[in-house]
Amino acid sequence: HFGSYSYEKKLVDQYETIKQFDKESAQRYTDRFTSLTDQLSIKQDDPLVIQHYLSGFSQLLVLTYSD
Repeated sequence: HFGSYSYEKKLVDQYETIKQFDKESAQRYTDRFTSLTDQLSIKQDDPLVIQHYLSGFSQLLVLTYSD
């Protein structure tokens, strides 16, 4: 039981802190985010989850596409 708890805690920590890495493609970031939400059984269409997803994008990407 401790193994599964520590693994789930690791996933939750990753989910809570996920950000797009420097030079990481938007697709790769999306794949990592989707993998975490799937493993944690988080509904991807929840507005708070969508907001969390969008907030993890690189500021450079956000600035590039907001103009």
